[in-house]
Amino acid sequence: SEDTFEKFLPRDKSVMETLESIDQLLQSSAKELDCYICYGTIGTIHRTNENNDEYTIRQNVIDNTGNLVCSYDKIHLCNYGDCAETRFFTPGNKPCAFQCHGFKIGVIICADMRSPSLTRVLAGKPYTCDVILQPAAFSRDISFRTWKSFRETRAVENSVYFVAVNYAGDYYGNTSIVGPWVDEGHEPEVMG
Repeated sequence: SEDTFEKFLPRDKSVMETLESIDQLLQSSAKELDCYICYGTIGTIHRTNENNDEYTIRQNVIDNTGNLVCSYDKIHLCNYGDCAETRFFTPGNKPCAFQCHGFKIGVIICADMRSPSLTRVLAGKPYTCDVILQPAAFSRDISFRTWKSFRETRAVENSVYFVAVNYAGDYYGNTSIVGPWVDEGHEPEVMG
């Protein structure tokens, strides 16, 4: 929401320090739990020639040793329904993928799924992803119904698994795993 964006942009030192402490906490948690952690944060693009920094919607992936293995800035910002990202953020410009236990996983964020070319790039060479991971804050606004269609389409048209992870709660939900083939015998697994 606009209140959240306005409140948490790292425009001052205290917000930046908070974001850095979250990064450190998640890095140590990944090591301690021996797992990968994917989390959303706000990226900062420092402009050396200008006074104004720019901000991105970012997903970081930390491996089980605490190392950053993927940092993706959302390419396709949305500006419909409950969303007003273009007022606060700059789009990213390159895909991101990482290896995890023999699988190649590509990362997209929320409305990125509306662009078939991004998923196609991640599924093809040089990325050759087996899984597309889509963290989202997809609210039950006017665009919610399309989320199911998009995630199924992206899985099938690219022959990949599509893991769509959404916030929990009555206004969000429908986290799902979609296989590379969807029909009456192969329905997506929907969790909440």
